[in-house]
Amino acid sequence: QYHVNVERMDSILDARYMDVKLFKVDAQGYECKVFSGMNGNGNENENENDNNEDMNILANRVDLIKFEYASRWLEPQNCTHKLLPMLRSNGF
Repeated sequence: QYHVNVERMDSILDARYMDVKLFKVDAQGYECKVFSGMNGNGNENENENDNNEDMNILANRVDLIKFEYASRWLEPQNCTHKLLPMLRSNGF
């Protein structure tokens, strides 16, 4: 049996004032939820302003984001047309 700690990325970056060279996301199509979840509510439509503020934490502390862009995984999550604009609007 293993113990796994789970923390939100924005809270880790904010609490530790870390600068990250590479942030790798492998979420099998749930990438939009990963980034929108950085505002703590997991709902990318709930409060877009809060999401943008928390994405700014990521943009200010992370140099590069690496992820797979596979529309067959993104489409079922309605993420295909949201992901790249979300990242581009935050400086990636």
